[in-house]
Amino acid sequence: MVRDALIRSGLEKTNWDLLACSMPSNVLLLTGYWPAAGYSMAVATREGRILLIVPEDEDEFAEYSWADDVRTYCPAPLDRLLTAEEPVFEAFADLKADVGMIADRIGFEQAEAFEPPAYAPYLFRASAARILRRAFPSATLAPADELLAELRAIKTPAELEHIRIACRITEEAFRRGADLMKPGFTEIEIAACFRAALSHCMTGFPGVRRCDGFVYCMSGPNAARGWGPYSRSRNRIVRNEDFVIVRCHSYADGYWVDVSRTYHIGPLQPSERQMLEAVTAAHEAAIGAIRPGIRGGDLDRVARIPIESYGFGALIRHAAGHGAGFGTLDHTARPRLHPKSDDVLEPGMVVKLELGVYSDDAGVRKSDIVAVTDSGANALTRFHCSFSELALGT
Repeated sequence: MVRDALIRSGLEKTNWDLLACSMPSNVLLLTGYWPAAGYSMAVATREGRILLIVPEDEDEFAEYSWADDVRTYCPAPLDRLLTAEEPVFEAFADLKADVGMIADRIGFEQAEAFEPPAYAPYLFRASAARILRRAFPSATLAPADELLAELRAIKTPAELEHIRIACRITEEAFRRGADLMKPGFTEIEIAACFRAALSHCMTGFPGVRRCDGFVYCMSGPNAARGWGPYSRSRNRIVRNEDFVIVRCHSYADGYWVDVSRTYHIGPLQPSERQMLEAVTAAHEAAIGAIRPGIRGGDLDRVARIPIESYGFGALIRHAAGHGAGFGTLDHTARPRLHPKSDDVLEPGMVVKLELGVYSDDAGVRKSDIVAVTDSGANALTRFHCSFSELALGT
């Protein structure tokens, strides 16, 4: 596997014997298995082995991982009362003994991170450090966050294909939802129209085992506050001549995408058309500039110039984007398309390009998923981009 080679190279570079993770997105990164509700743990060895510990009721998902050894445990046995960590430690200790695991230097998660939940009773721990210290009391533990950030930034061809599927599922949701949107609906009702296709996506996408997402609708003055990370739908009734931002965070088997479109109900006024034109021009400029070697800060500047040329520079409220694929709202994911970012784009990276302008009473936002290739940008969400698709009822 390509990912195996990248992990092994990282361990050789850091001179670690093991790399251990329990954050679901990092477990997915190391093994191809995305934990659902229980405490799972992934271990990569310097020799190239991938080891995985999962709750016994998630074994059907772990079967699709590329782990060399998968061990299951019972999270809540009936013969004794245990903490959530204890059965994981017991499974890890058995695995350590069976494979003869030896380690003097171990990399582990330490820093706080953004993790998208996909299931209500979500049991999550920020680090496997306690288990590692119990199992290897004399070993040196080193923070692995920098290595993990580097590994997450470059997607393998298989991972990119998963992201493509998540984008196709999202496209289906937008096409169905936009057909149903009309004045008189509340924001909550419109969001529900878009979300329905996300939870039924396995019917049209064979091979996808888990998919769903979150959809938010913000209209009129609520769209003016669509720049923040806390998107939410309200009971406001969507009216004629409203801007309507629809934002969708969706996943397919653990790979996430974040896509936004701004629709307009009814005829466009000249000032409204200018807002749409400014964001569209910024998006086209950024897509044209995406290539290996460009800095994230320079790309952010390329996107700002068209918006400023329309006189809307003061209405920019957020950076041009960040890395995507293993999360949805992680503005720290590399490459960061931020005015101060020195991150350099490389082939294999996937970015969420998010551009927008927000006045006191209206907002326009456009977010797309874009893959960086040797020759430039490959936009994975090419739908509902033209005025005829976004201006409804004109």
